[in-house]
This record gives sequence, structure tokens and C-alpha cells, in this order.
Amino acid sequence: MLTLFEQAIAHIKAGDIEMGKQFLAEVLKQNPRDENAWLWMTKCVTDTEQKRYCFDRVLKINPQNQHALEGLGWLNKSVSPSSQPAAKIVQQPIHQRKPQKKNSLIPLLAVIGLLGIVCICGIALLVFPAFVNSSASSQQNNPVPVQKTRPNYAQMLETNGFTYSMSDNEGNPSYTSPCGAAAIVKPDNVGFIVDDLSSDRDCATADIGRIIGVMYPSEVFDCVVTTIALLDGFDQMLTRTAVGYKITVAVTEYEHTLVVIIFDPR
Repeated sequence: MLTLFEQAIAHIKAGDIEMGKQFLAEVLKQNPRDENAWLWMTKCVTDTEQKRYCFDRVLKINPQNQHALEGLGWLNKSVSPSSQPAAKIVQQPIHQRKPQKKNSLIPLLAVIGLLGIVCICGIALLVFPAFVNSSASSQQNNPVPVQKTRPNYAQMLETNGFTYSMSDNEGNPSYTSPCGAAAIVKPDNVGFIVDDLSSDRDCATADIGRIIGVMYPSEVFDCVVTTIALLDGFDQMLTRTAVGYKITVAVTEYEHTLVVIIFDPR
């Protein structure tokens, strides 16, 4: 039986980059210091700063890794993100599908406060600090949708298995998934929460992924999945954009809470 890492490589070589990325994310979740997984992750991301971060992670683990050194060298010489070559990992080139257009700690109070559910203090991905500044450029080729009428998110939640639970003082309704994930609908965003109070954390996380895939464009779903996959610790947050949507993902140490907030296009 193939290991998770071997399955990831097999999918990448077969051109199924997204599936390969998911397997690599699971590998890194189990072992954030797997330099080979970080190296292969550079094959699954298209943004220059994402690639640079992955190479940096490799070099923090093994400063002598020649593939990472070579990859950073190419990135530094690149005139534009579109001209950057990927670092060589194997002798034969990996044929990838044409990538689909997609995927700093701040006080925890700010993150949870956006949802109006919990008030705590302390936070700021497991990942790319530079993403905050580069998110706009990484999405420059993506058309920004003009949202003439806001979708009925509350109805979408109820139609897809979420149950109404309560409304806050401002009348914003919140819903609960079959496995205990929470969602709150606000005028300009929808927030999703998974914490240790959920009956089945993995199942609750799957509920969130499923409903995001229904409520939003595929680019938003891909951005959320990629961002979560790159988070490797607690009290971390990342904000990115995808086709006009602003997406904030955070993981807090308090009850190991995962927070995803998706703001509608302006």
C-alpha cells in the first residue's frame, strides 16, 4: 500500500495536481518538518510567494538542500511570476495540468469578533506572511465577479443540511451542521467555525468544505483548501482574495478553533 507521500507524488505525476496537493497537505499536517513534502508542494502552487515560502521551509529544515537553493535562485532571477521555472526534483519533468485560476498574527479578539461569537485575545498561517501583500497580484488574472444580488446564504445553509440555531443581537442568524460546525450569516460575510466542541472534528471540517463548495465559486473553495493546508500551528491567520472574495482563515489555540470568514465582493 502506498504511503500518503507516495500517493501525492503519483497524483502529481499523473497531472492531478489538486489531489496531489491534498495528500501533501495531510503529510505536512502529520509532519510539518518533511522537507520533501514542502519541496513537492512547490509543484502544486502557482503564486511566486507561495513557492518562495515552501522553499524557505525546506531550507529551514535542511539549509543544504540543493533543490530548494536552486528553486530560490530561479525565483530571484525571474522577471515576472509567469517566467519562473520550478525547481527540479526528479530527472524527468512533471507534466502538470494547466493550473486553475484560484489558493501575521492579529488579536484573536479581532478574528472571533468578526463572527460575533467569541471574544478572546491573541493571534495572527501556518504560512505565508507575504501572502497578505501578494494576494492581489496572485489573483490579477482572475476576473472579479460583479455581484448584483447577494445570494441567499441562509437558505443555502438550510437546504444543505445546516440547522438554524439562533440569531445574535443584530439579527444575524447562525446555523449548525450535522457534525457540529457553526456558520453565521452577516450582511457582508459568512463565517464558519470548527472547534473541539464539535461532535466529530473531521466530519465538521468536511461539512464546512462541502458547504463552501456549494455556496461559492470553485476558486474560493480552492483558496480556502490551499490556505488551510498550509497552516501548521495555532494562533495563526492569513487573509487572501479569490475572484473578488476576501477570505480569512485562522487557527486558534483556544479549543483548537478553525475559523473561515468569506467576505462578499464589493
